[in-house]
Amino acid sequence: MRRFEICEYDIKSKKFGEPIFIPGDSQKFEGSVKYVPNSDRISFVLDYELHIYDRSSGTLTKLFEVAFNSYSWDNTGKKLLYSDYDENIYIYDMESNEKRKILTGICPVYSSSNEYIAYIGIDQRLTVYNVNTGKKWRTVPVDDSARYIFSPDDKYILLGTEYADLMSFPHYTLYILDYKTGKKKRLFGGEGNVPSLDWK
Repeated sequence: MRRFEICEYDIKSKKFGEPIFIPGDSQKFEGSVKYVPNSDRISFVLDYELHIYDRSSGTLTKLFEVAFNSYSWDNTGKKLLYSDYDENIYIYDMESNEKRKILTGICPVYSSSNEYIAYIGIDQRLTVYNVNTGKKWRTVPVDDSARYIFSPDDKYILLGTEYADLMSFPHYTLYILDYKTGKKKRLFGGEGNVPSLDWK
């Protein structure tokens, strides 16, 4: 059986640290590892459910099932977005332990300022929702293999899409998307699945 560990890599020393967390042999590790903002905790999907591991106390807390391994923390670490298999998007308050349905779709992602949420709508279009005004921008068609992340100024989205060739081998393409105008510009592509995305 393949062994999974969650570790940190030190760029300066070019070394991995001791494992932070090791799933049990009977547990299915789905990934989606993220730091919880403003805390000493990490989150990840284990057995199709979102878990939070507190590094200080060594405690593991199970929250709820997360569809498509997709969830997103706000920049305070007190609220998170997630979707279920019925294609409902919820916001969950870590302090009150309450959830509230806010949208219909999957794979929600907070913007840098928490003012916008990007998600895949039931019409299979990448959609951006303004939390404060309720305005929506329906943009390009995508599927659940797409990855996307807001630019630091919230003006653009870095979008990665995927397609298969005649031999069913995956290829990806990266775009810059102006979600308010719907215009996108191709950056580059390559072989394999859509890579992890980030902005500097």
